[in-house]
Amino acid sequence: AGRHARIAANSLSLTSRSKMARLAVAIIASIATAGAFAPAPQQTRAAVKVSAYVPAGLTEAEYKKKLAESKQKKQQNKLRFPKGKEFLDMGKWVELMESRQTFKGDQFQASGHTYAKEKFTSKKEFDTKKGIGSMWQ
Repeated sequence: AGRHARIAANSLSLTSRSKMARLAVAIIASIATAGAFAPAPQQTRAAVKVSAYVPAGLTEAEYKKKLAESKQKKQQNKLRFPKGKEFLDMGKWVELMESRQTFKGDQFQASGHTYAKEKFTSKKEFDTKKGIGSMWQ
């Protein structure tokens, strides 16, 4: 009976030892993986008093230069696409017409005349668009 008791005690101690070993491995593995989720250490910056936004990686002078270039580029682009309707005053129109005239001897070969664009086919259509039709009719 003593021999069977020793074998049972040895098998019990082997089972508890393997459980403890597994528990120790699990604890070590969880500590190792927890480090992967820890926040990365942040770099400390020298305290600089800046009264405006400056992106990381640029100095204040570099950022101001970049802003100035961007602003100038936008202004140049706006000049390419002017707002409003383009029109030609009478003096410039006459000069343009005279420059386009061609002669064949004493006769006009081409007058250089241009016509105004017609937006509305009638006064009534114009008045309707501008909202002044009902008062004057």
